[in-house]
Amino acid sequence: MSRRIKRQEEEEQELNLAPIMNMVVILIPLLLLSVVFVSVSVINVNAPTFNISPHSDKTEVEEKVTVTVSVANDGFYISTNKGTLPPIAGCADGPTICLDDTSRDLAAEFSAARAMLERGERELGQRRLDDAVDAYDWRRLYNTLAEIKRSENTTNIVNVAAEPHIPHAAVVRLFDVARHKLARDHYDDVASFWRADVNREDPALFPDPILTVVQ
Repeated sequence: MSRRIKRQEEEEQELNLAPIMNMVVILIPLLLLSVVFVSVSVINVNAPTFNISPHSDKTEVEEKVTVTVSVANDGFYISTNKGTLPPIAGCADGPTICLDDTSRDLAAEFSAARAMLERGERELGQRRLDDAVDAYDWRRLYNTLAEIKRSENTTNIVNVAAEPHIPHAAVVRLFDVARHKLARDHYDDVASFWRADVNREDPALFPDPILTVVQ
């Protein structure tokens, strides 16, 4: 009988949850502090369209100027419905804005970065990709687009085209440079360009980018 009574007392004894609750209370703040919050940005980009050829039936003289920027291995090709812009000073025949170092083979660099990322070498691959994207002359691209915006009666649209192997990172960088007007319309050095803030009074340069398929 004594054994049966003792067994019943052990079975009726309640579980002490206080230590577990104390541990949970301590762990929750620690988990919240260790959480990495990801900031997601969204660019409002219209669906791809087909670029109208120069021999279309549309009137050659448009009320507003539409700008098109094409990204290639050797730089940026910029054109409007008035024609293609000639190469800027320092660039030979070819793109409107060439690379700072024209000897670089960006096609090979993009391919090497892509291979690293596919092998799981994320840090090295991303570093190689960022270095290749930085080879484009983004400062001169901004200066040129700002000059077009200032001197022409333009729309808010910029048509963006890229060769098939151009990485997504370069296209997104182009969107960012073309969309926002900075504190000044012209920058003479790269450092001041990347440090510049967006013009708060008039922040829009070409705020409506459109992905374009050139025929």
